[in-house]
Amino acid sequence: MTRETLSALLDVDAMFLDYQVELTPAGMRHVAEFAPTYNRFTIRHFVSLVDRINQLVATHAAGQEPHVFRFGSEFSRVLYLVIRKGRVYDLGWTDETYHHLETELQKYGQEAQASEVDVTCNDQHQFMFRFWWD
Repeated sequence: MTRETLSALLDVDAMFLDYQVELTPAGMRHVAEFAPTYNRFTIRHFVSLVDRINQLVATHAAGQEPHVFRFGSEFSRVLYLVIRKGRVYDLGWTDETYHHLETELQKYGQEAQASEVDVTCNDQHQFMFRFWWD
């Protein structure tokens, strides 16, 4: 991610209370280091959360990156993990895999002091998990 792109994203963050931007795992890791902090949301917890999510997904995805992040605000900091199931179909992911991910992500979110952690979608096309800080 270029310095200009990061700067533009941080400008959007300062101007809008309700937005989302989709980022690659590497892009999200970069943004995590600079995301403005407030309330219970801290950079230390956020960087650790993003690193742990990337490692968890990579463990199940044989080194592939079938996921993206949606970073933004829903009147407070929000982060979505989105796994597009078409990308992991050949890896043999099952309902047990998604249940394991959900359990681990809930734990990670609590450790990152997120106020809300939950699955917002788990259908035939995608698995989406939401972290929200108040």
